[in-house]
Amino acid sequence: MSMVINRRDLDFLLNEVLDTERLLNREKYAEHDLSTLNAVLNTAHDIAEDKFAPHADKSDAEEPYFDGERVHIIPEVADALETLTIDAKSLAAAIARARVTTTCLAEVGQRGENNLFLANATVYLEMMGRIVMSWIWLRQAIVAVQAIGDVEGEDKAFYDGKIQACHYFIRWELSKAQTEADLLESLDSTCLLMPEAAF
Repeated sequence: MSMVINRRDLDFLLNEVLDTERLLNREKYAEHDLSTLNAVLNTAHDIAEDKFAPHADKSDAEEPYFDGERVHIIPEVADALETLTIDAKSLAAAIARARVTTTCLAEVGQRGENNLFLANATVYLEMMGRIVMSWIWLRQAIVAVQAIGDVEGEDKAFYDGKIQACHYFIRWELSKAQTEADLLESLDSTCLLMPEAAF
């Protein structure tokens, strides 16, 4: 059972009491759906449970305070935020951009321009693959950061490796998704227009 919230109760309130799906059917929220909403809630829950719940009592006992110049928080919270923030923001930005790119391509397909729609399908798959792999690495890093404080030796090195691999993949590989999105949204037809006789 979750230490953070009763997820069944939350789903009941959002989906059955407040009827979130009907809200998402409105034009203003048409770009969202229940699967996206649930993915955000699941990620927020995992971060809360893995990174913040373990030191919740200490956070309550030693509340943040402002000294007139800066806010002071316990080291555990600072470490959790520092470790996750940069990578999580990069992934969130990539996901948002992928939604824009997908919408752009879908409009081409809806116009019946199927050859142009599929012309750069390989690039689209590479972009989405980077995003999915980044999410997998970030999920592993969240678990590793939580566990690393209680281990030494080879186990610590193992968790360190997971965290650094996450940093590497998001900063070196996920960054390429931006260039891929630019290419896809430009509807580049270079490959499509290559004459068969040129091969």
